[in-house]
Amino acid sequence: IDDLVHPPVGDENPDSESFSLQAGPFPIRLLLWKLAAWLRPARPYDLMHILSAALHAANAGLLLILLRQLVSARAALLWTLFFVVYRPANEGVLWASTQPDVMVATFSLLALLAWRRGVNEPRWRLLGVGLAVLAMVTKLSAVVLPFLLLAHAWWVEEGGTARERVRRVLPMLVPLAGLGLIYALWMATHRGLWETNYEAHFLTFGKFPQTGENLARGLLLVRPAALVHSDAFGLSFLGATLFAVWRSRGIVRFGLLWMTGFVAANVFSSGYPAGRYLYAGSVGLILTASALAGWAAAHPLRKRIAMAGAGLWLLASLYAYQRDVRFYDCWGDVHREAQGAVHAHAGEIRAAGALAFARDYSPVYPWSQWLVRYEVGEGIQIETQLPACPGDGRPCLDFGDITEKNITASGSLPEGGCEGHVSFTPPALSE
Repeated sequence: IDDLVHPPVGDENPDSESFSLQAGPFPIRLLLWKLAAWLRPARPYDLMHILSAALHAANAGLLLILLRQLVSARAALLWTLFFVVYRPANEGVLWASTQPDVMVATFSLLALLAWRRGVNEPRWRLLGVGLAVLAMVTKLSAVVLPFLLLAHAWWVEEGGTARERVRRVLPMLVPLAGLGLIYALWMATHRGLWETNYEAHFLTFGKFPQTGENLARGLLLVRPAALVHSDAFGLSFLGATLFAVWRSRGIVRFGLLWMTGFVAANVFSSGYPAGRYLYAGSVGLILTASALAGWAAAHPLRKRIAMAGAGLWLLASLYAYQRDVRFYDCWGDVHREAQGAVHAHAGEIRAAGALAFARDYSPVYPWSQWLVRYEVGEGIQIETQLPACPGDGRPCLDFGDITEKNITASGSLPEGGCEGHVSFTPPALSE
């Protein structure tokens, strides 16, 4: 959704950013972007969105296979359905910039399934390590996988002592962890070279409360940052999560570690607080919830409480899902209207060599430069976020009062609908 417009030169310069979707030095994303640009040069981003939806379906299938190994068939199906409608998971599909999060979850789930099968067939362990490498070359947050696979051997697997199990897997995981850490440090120090979002100074105290805030977003299904944006709240939530890790065991502990690890990796690499970057971490939340539900089922009162809580969570997820669909669909209408206006008047804009944008406030202002580049071409001078169209004769695209109609993440829509707000003023007629 955020990547409604991509540069038309994607097949010639695929490692440049496509709005917020960046191929960067990640080989898997680079190849996929080149393939999409080759198959559909005019609208490669359509294929990227389709791929995200297909990967989400595949991830649901992989999660179902994993849960069938841990809980009953009925419970596995139920918790997979939770994952399908879970809000952060769906945000990961709706936003093109989080396609790597969806993809890294695919490789991570495959790695975990292979790793678990390797308990009885050691050659599968090597396949799990290889899939973890694929995850790391897809998104940097996968550097936590070696530590998660070690935690699985330590706390989840059976047979022999924990020390013996750890000793058996260390020869495979130590090189993988070292490779991942070197890769992460190299990425953090080459921001200028690759123009990625990774920060050179990422080990700062402020990232700890942000980790807690993002964990809260995942559990509470909250998207607006203002509702959970507090250092004290973030640290408290992170502390409570770590305490739960310490006091829990088995799959509950492993799921909490998975969730916290992926969330922290995203926060420490970019620090951008948004629910849509919780996709891979949501797998851990589902694992934890399924294990807790199994524990609750052994006692009638706990079972009733768990069923009531799960029902409310499912209803909240469904409500958030339909609200997000309405919200994003509205902005899709606005974008198509703006795109149509620029396309229809491309000749006038090209002749004037300039285009002004009025009232293109958040979240529409990032579209401006890409609308011009994609529909008109290079070399057009643009000016954005003006309070009104200028009176100097430049052509102007005015977004009207659409951003003042309370179109927020809460899903509220303008009374008159989402269309009819964008207007184009031809050159020499601006007033």
